[in-house]
Amino acid sequence: MMSARHYMLDGRIYNRQAKTLLANGYEVVHIGYGNEHKHYFTEDGFEIIQLKKLKKGSSFKTAFQSFKQSFLADIFEAAAKVKADVYHLHDIELCRIARKLQRLPHKPKVIYDAHEPYLENFLDFRKYHSLPKILFNDIPALLAEKRFLKKADLLIATESNVGARFAKTNPHTAVIHNYSYANESLIKPVAKKYDLVYSGSINETRGIEFIVEAVYECKKRGVDVSCIIVGNFETKHHEDSVKKKIATYNLDSQFYFPGHVAFDDVYIFYNESKIGVCLLPLNRTFKIALHVKLFEYLQFGLPIIVSNFGHMKDIAEDDEVGFAVDPYDASQVADKILYLLKDDCWQQYSSKCIEVVRRKYAWPEEAKKFLTLYKNMLSQEEK
Repeated sequence: MMSARHYMLDGRIYNRQAKTLLANGYEVVHIGYGNEHKHYFTEDGFEIIQLKKLKKGSSFKTAFQSFKQSFLADIFEAAAKVKADVYHLHDIELCRIARKLQRLPHKPKVIYDAHEPYLENFLDFRKYHSLPKILFNDIPALLAEKRFLKKADLLIATESNVGARFAKTNPHTAVIHNYSYANESLIKPVAKKYDLVYSGSINETRGIEFIVEAVYECKKRGVDVSCIIVGNFETKHHEDSVKKKIATYNLDSQFYFPGHVAFDDVYIFYNESKIGVCLLPLNRTFKIALHVKLFEYLQFGLPIIVSNFGHMKDIAEDDEVGFAVDPYDASQVADKILYLLKDDCWQQYSSKCIEVVRRKYAWPEEAKKFLTLYKNMLSQEEK
């Protein structure tokens, strides 16, 4: 496993894929970046080689070192020393060294696993990127991805749209969804503290303001709806803006911001909540993306209120586990919140959520597909 920006114990890389391989006798190492150099093993035998990510800094020396690292020479060197049978790339930047990995003397296989629709992501969010990042990171990575798609030994997508796009270029394509992997023993019948929960990135594109407006609409109808927002704000400016709006609406006592929470502790808040929300603005990325948090919400029996487009709309409506709404219409969102908070209604939807995850959206079935891909690839190598 190799990454350029993902957490070393990322949910897809470690909890889903690596644990599946380890449980079936494979040796697995993850080479990536962090705040310091580290080399260690987890309790289940997952080897971590963490390279220090250099900060840009203000001096010419640190800026030059950071720029030099963007060419990925250090991670390529570390990967070459490992002499892996398969290099599984989890970030688009690594496409820049993918062909070099394939040309190593031991002739390894190289998998490219696209976690996101990167082209749409760039088109939608480039306004938030600095010019140097666009010129020296974003554009070179997109061009490298385009060149490597035909050459990859296997392409993996997390959802069907990107999967179909890849398949047009390379027949060796598979879709492995980020379905829920949480142990059901984590689901606890505890008292509910929060009516709504949102977990994940918090920035200007994640629709936190839609949630605030909906809670305010409920308040105007005489109902104080409580909400927990799990995660860190990416900028102080956005945090101040959101909290100012909450204060203006006199909602301070109804919102709770625990900040960064350890990955395994997020489930505590799911147990204590009633409804999972994912109210995103309409753009190219979110029309395609399949959001992991939806499956986490459902596994913990949280009916969902989501934006009325993309995969999230299909899941909410087709599986009857919640509602798809216009996120810009606070009145419509409030209608669905108050409807789901009715005790008998909530219980009915909650039971349906758990049943649907067990039947359709649990990781074990995806794990079988994933394991078959590896077995087939390595068996071909042996022939």
